[in-house]
Amino acid sequence: MSFTARLKSFYLCFLSSPKSDRVLFKAIRKAQASSIVEIGMGSILRSQLLIEQAQHANPDAKINFTAIDLFDSRPFDLPQLKLIETHRTLCKTGATIKLVPGEENSALPRVANGLANTDLLLISTCSDLKNQTQLWFYLPRMLNKKSQVFRQIINERGHKQWRKMSLENIHSLSQSLQRDAA
Repeated sequence: MSFTARLKSFYLCFLSSPKSDRVLFKAIRKAQASSIVEIGMGSILRSQLLIEQAQHANPDAKINFTAIDLFDSRPFDLPQLKLIETHRTLCKTGATIKLVPGEENSALPRVANGLANTDLLLISTCSDLKNQTQLWFYLPRMLNKKSQVFRQIINERGHKQWRKMSLENIHSLSQSLQRDAA
């Protein structure tokens, strides 16, 4: 890794803003993630930086990035993301980009099998997974033993923060929901 790449990686992990995203950049660097899935995109810039960090951490790997979001149909209280602009911007990184428009409860079941071995899965506050319990059924099939899953929450002070979810917790949620459905 070049000096410039190391400097940028250091900046992203320890000095970047918002501070809450630093945990994501550290996770990518540590795991050398090559497959990233975002459920509910925060911003194009953050996604672009996640891809670049993955490229610096794992220079020999082809980076795959998938985002599931409403894009053009986002409610007005969320930052607007145009599907075409998002795709054009992220393609400039050289990564393989797959953008899946639609609500999580309909989009994730369509693409979950194609997202096996996801290294880093981000569930944004833009996503409403807690009210869409059927989706917890699909998440385990996307993950491997080294996958890292982060869920964005709003803490008691009203700030967004990323919390790591254990794979055991995800499998437990999935199994309990399957029992409840039966």
